[in-house]
Amino acid sequence: MPAVQARIGSVIVALLFGLLVFANMPVARIELGLAAGLIAAACLAFGGALGRAARLELKPELAVIIGLVGFGYAIALPARFWGVDLRLPAACFCALAIALMFWRPSTPRPMEVPALIALLAAGGFALAWSLEISARFAEFEATGLMRLWSDVFIHAGSIAEFGDLRSIGRGSSTLVDVPGGFYHFVSFALPGLAVSGTGVPAITTISGLWLPVGVLAMAMGVFALGRGLAGVAGGAAALVLLAALPDSAGYGLRQGFLSFHWLLETAPGSAYGLACALASLALLAEVRGRAWMGPLVLSAVMLCAIFLLRAQIFIWLAVPWAVGVVAAAPFVPRRWKGLLISLGSLASIAALLAVSRGAIAAQGLIPYLDQYFEVLRSLEADTPYHAVATAFREALGPAGALLPGIILAWAGFGLIPLVGFLIGLWLAWRRGLTNALDLVPLAALLWSGVLMLLAPAPLHGDITEFRQRGFLLVTLLLTVWLARWVVILWPAIARSRPLALAACAAGLVTWHSGAEWKAPRMAWAQSYRSVQVPLPVIAAAHWLRVESGPSGAFALSAVDTAAMLTDEGTMLAALSGVPAFLARAGIHRLGGVEQAATVAEREAILREIAAAPRQAEAMERLRALRIGYYVVLGEAGPAWDPSRASAAYQTPGVAIYRTAP
Repeated sequence: MPAVQARIGSVIVALLFGLLVFANMPVARIELGLAAGLIAAACLAFGGALGRAARLELKPELAVIIGLVGFGYAIALPARFWGVDLRLPAACFCALAIALMFWRPSTPRPMEVPALIALLAAGGFALAWSLEISARFAEFEATGLMRLWSDVFIHAGSIAEFGDLRSIGRGSSTLVDVPGGFYHFVSFALPGLAVSGTGVPAITTISGLWLPVGVLAMAMGVFALGRGLAGVAGGAAALVLLAALPDSAGYGLRQGFLSFHWLLETAPGSAYGLACALASLALLAEVRGRAWMGPLVLSAVMLCAIFLLRAQIFIWLAVPWAVGVVAAAPFVPRRWKGLLISLGSLASIAALLAVSRGAIAAQGLIPYLDQYFEVLRSLEADTPYHAVATAFREALGPAGALLPGIILAWAGFGLIPLVGFLIGLWLAWRRGLTNALDLVPLAALLWSGVLMLLAPAPLHGDITEFRQRGFLLVTLLLTVWLARWVVILWPAIARSRPLALAACAAGLVTWHSGAEWKAPRMAWAQSYRSVQVPLPVIAAAHWLRVESGPSGAFALSAVDTAAMLTDEGTMLAALSGVPAFLARAGIHRLGGVEQAATVAEREAILREIAAAPRQAEAMERLRALRIGYYVVLGEAGPAWDPSRASAAYQTPGVAIYRTAP
């Protein structure tokens, strides 16, 4: 009986992943739900084996995150660098997981009933979060109105690069035959495996699999870290706060650009980075006594794994993680800890200054430091945040308003967790209940202030990329530590079973209010969340998907040379799985000198093809570039076929020509 009880937690975790995918996928739901459950079981076995190698008996919620990260890397890296079909490394991973189950078999302790209830609560939160998004996506096929953030088309193209036979081996989905890049791509392989295995469109897996699995992993990470800091009660309390605290942009300063729930929906890959980060810190909580090497090494591996899951989360966690290691490590003499933390922090700041020295020289120090706060101040005029930030700026000037700007940003992305954490920290310190690891959220707060001032802009110039996206991590850390304070300061009321039941009930709050929390509050953002895709474009994408063979590609007759986010080419690539010769030209032009030259060359080629005197000449040029289809938008045909008589497919607004005879 104890052995059976010990396995119940693992069974529940595997079932939750399977049922979550089954509930959200509109097609192939039985196959993909079953596959998700089996892969989760393999991840549990793999994560558990790594834990035993580190001399730890990992709880199911932590083992599954470690295994999921290992699985993502195991299938993504061979596919990205060697073009291996995802199904082959996936099968090898599962076979390895089965073998590991018989290597040094585990003898886990029976799980407490409150822990089992809390696992169900994590699944309930993920279900409440994701079903509402799946319902919005279901409207798309009938109406052409995409009520998800417009980046969904970019994400679908990235997924197709991994799993769609029409895209595999052709590089970027919007710049065919150019490598897709080395930028947090690992999580795309998970839905890519579903595309490869069942043939479902990549865009369908975003709401059906990619986002739900990420949110469930994140919720498991919240429970794992809360449990590591304050037992099952701490993990359950963290889930209560995760599910029931109102969105940060719904009260106080009401700065919608700092909304936790909106940020998480617009960048679903963040959930995977957050799960990995929380697991890394949960492992750090195991570093104690003589058996410190195993947990520390595994924690460091998980920290590094964040980079290809979500680079921004890695940058925001690296320094706080190092602070926590030095502060908690039994192998560092106490008298050296403060000095090492100070020197490491100064070195990190110096590194940021070195990376940004060119931009600082060009813009001036104060304008460079102030640019993120100016973005926050100027985006929304009718908010308390704008009024307060403007008052500080007018009274103190740009330089004097920098520190108030940091404090306002902290309050904007999580006022309740922030105030609760600070009060709890003070009370716990006075009672002597703190430990060295409690420096991590404090270090994360301070490091976030440094990054808001000094983080460089990426090549495409979005200053918020590294100065804002990590707020998701800081909000979760404050939330989990607030749960820790509640449990250790009031142990009489913080009992594990009532809190686990409360975590289940808190999922109803997410179910009721989640849609409102996730909705963008900024007027300028409405058009990015209600993208009307012309029905002829949808129909043309379906035709392309059916007609195109493996490794096909299409070219648009004319592209928007300034497009940075989503254009017709990006939509066609996302909906069909067929990569584009050139789409999102504006963003690709910022990808470096070589890529800018490629974009300019392709724009010139498209102009030459449009102006070709004969169709045969245009088609021959496209065939030489391995382009299978030429897509013309609008009612008129190209100069060499104005009536569109030779088009293989046409509907009002779209004509498609085959380049093959």
